[in-house]
Amino acid sequence: MRALALLSPYSRFPNRFPALKYPRKIRESALGRHIFIEKTVVRTRWSFRLAFFALLSLLILLTGRFWLATVAESLVHSSELRPADAIIVENLETEYLLFEQAGRIQRKYAVSRAIVPILAPASDLKHRAGSVPVGLADVMIRVAGIRNAELVPVEPQEPISLNAARQLRDYLESPSQRRSLESGDAEARNPKLGTRNSAVDSESPRRPVRSVIVVTSGFRSERAFLIYTSVLQPTGVSVQVEPVFGPHHLEDWTRSLHGIEEVGLQFGKLWFYRIFVL
Repeated sequence: MRALALLSPYSRFPNRFPALKYPRKIRESALGRHIFIEKTVVRTRWSFRLAFFALLSLLILLTGRFWLATVAESLVHSSELRPADAIIVENLETEYLLFEQAGRIQRKYAVSRAIVPILAPASDLKHRAGSVPVGLADVMIRVAGIRNAELVPVEPQEPISLNAARQLRDYLESPSQRRSLESGDAEARNPKLGTRNSAVDSESPRRPVRSVIVVTSGFRSERAFLIYTSVLQPTGVSVQVEPVFGPHHLEDWTRSLHGIEEVGLQFGKLWFYRIFVL
């Protein structure tokens, strides 16, 4: 105890802390009663804290296989797919697997339209910087074999997923007033972009969209279903969701830190949208 007392700042520099020399005397003075207040603080011992966290960690390890699967399954929404008027490729993070699955669905159900949002400010799309996201999307469209793809510019406004859905709703409601980024627009910015396969015939009539299939990442599919249902269903558009899994699946996501990070992030976002956004 004496060693600890010698290490205190008051013991080493008594003249620099005159108020600490007589702390009780100051507190019990007539003026001190109006300035200071005393209270009793009860704290747990470090040994109890260590034992508590050790017990909690052991409990998580022993019961994890029962509730971790439930956590991951709550993030996934899978619809029984039926033919639809359009496919929406949720191209917010540029994943090729989404385009590949969209191409399969389009060929299987003969879906006439495929809508691909391009997350870029409108100012960038007028300059060379806008050709980068357009070029990436166009390459993946052509490789995946998607026909009649419409590249729709989306302003990145928070919350991004919800505002992207709202802008796509506006595009579907008034396609004649808002043009997609067709091949002529892309080639005007960059002549090397040959978007013949992804072009939309501007002269062909577009039927009203009454049903869509949203192709999105597996662990964000439940959140995508909630977002697009809340945005499109009031306008009479039914929503189906097709989850696409990358390197992490429902069976093995706990085996890597990236899988745990992805599930934890999507779980937090899902409940954030449920409580504060939707």
